[in-house]
Amino acid sequence: MSKLSKIFFVLIVLALLGITGYRYYEYVYQKNFLLDVNTACDPQINNCFVSNCESGPDCSNTPYEKIEIIAKNAPKCLEEHTCENFSCGDIENCSVTYCSDNILSDGELCTKINTNENVQ
Repeated sequence: MSKLSKIFFVLIVLALLGITGYRYYEYVYQKNFLLDVNTACDPQINNCFVSNCESGPDCSNTPYEKIEIIAKNAPKCLEEHTCENFSCGDIENCSVTYCSDNILSDGELCTKINTNENVQ
């Protein structure tokens, strides 16, 4: 291996280590990643998601809304899975998604506002 090849190899290894270290720091220490949280939703006020309970007996038909939040802005209760009825409030980089037909995932249905009927 020539001297130039060795230098090039060392630079590539150092670059990979640097990138990996930076991503680790961002993820673990800065908590710079999105959390997707499902929380309680009132179908009398909003279009909520519900699970399509044809999938099995363990299915819950409780209405929920989806929240995306940057992990570093999330309260401790989300990390500990103890939050009840979490909402964004004044939290920075937090968004709520209510149900609509164009964002449904497999196994989900929408509730109509002011009714308990499900829309398919």
